[in-house]
Amino acid sequence: MTEGIVVSGPRIAASPHPAELQPTFPDLRGKVALVTGSSTGIGAEIARQFARNGATPVLIGRREDKLERVATEITETYGVPAPYVLGDLGDDGTAARIVHAALSVGSQVDSLVHCAGMFHYGAFEDSPITLLDEMFRANVRGPYDLTQAVLPHLAPNASIVFIGSNVGQMGYPFTAPYTASKGGAEALARCLAVELAPRGIRVNIVSPGLVKTDMTIRMQEDPELEAAATAVIPAGRLGETREIAAATLFLASASSSYVVGSTLTIDGGHSVP
Repeated sequence: MTEGIVVSGPRIAASPHPAELQPTFPDLRGKVALVTGSSTGIGAEIARQFARNGATPVLIGRREDKLERVATEITETYGVPAPYVLGDLGDDGTAARIVHAALSVGSQVDSLVHCAGMFHYGAFEDSPITLLDEMFRANVRGPYDLTQAVLPHLAPNASIVFIGSNVGQMGYPFTAPYTASKGGAEALARCLAVELAPRGIRVNIVSPGLVKTDMTIRMQEDPELEAAATAVIPAGRLGETREIAAATLFLASASSSYVVGSTLTIDGGHSVP
């Protein structure tokens, strides 16, 4: 160890200015991108960034007021249509309606982003088996069903991105049903990556840590909770939705043409052993 060195000043804790998080991928222009869970948070930001790059995002979610708000914002800001599909991915028939909506705006689907999901924080003994079933229905069955429905309509060199979670790579207490389901989704993604790559379809995973979304609002509003959380994150802060969106667009673009079956963990170093 080098002696006499005093570490001072900021770490990499400061959140980048939005102007610094403007990923540019010209090859996405004119493409069709399905984004589940796009009514709020990470999914909404991914949809915005697709639109900013000239793609047509098809928004998918369960809350119509929020979907409509994001769709209107995208069209007014970026001048591209943003059709949306209201539905629960765990319900039979939703996937078919999503495919129909996508094919109404393009002849094929270029990107599929699985961002929708359900989260629960609670002790294992207080988490009934029915909650595990709900988590798998939302976080595994939904992406499975939608991927099967979209598969015949995927463009050559299409990209599928699963938004996972760093809890699938580390032991994280009080999240047993969520962790089990996210681990299942990431395992599904790895299987699809090797099965679909010979067809020219790339499948990858973006694995966020704690990000400023509705899921972490309680933490953001409680200084003690936020301090406890950021204390174990080497970067010293929660992530921004645009940081996850930038990585997702990279995996959806030709810039990542040789990236197959990879997990891009974006958690400020939280899950580093």
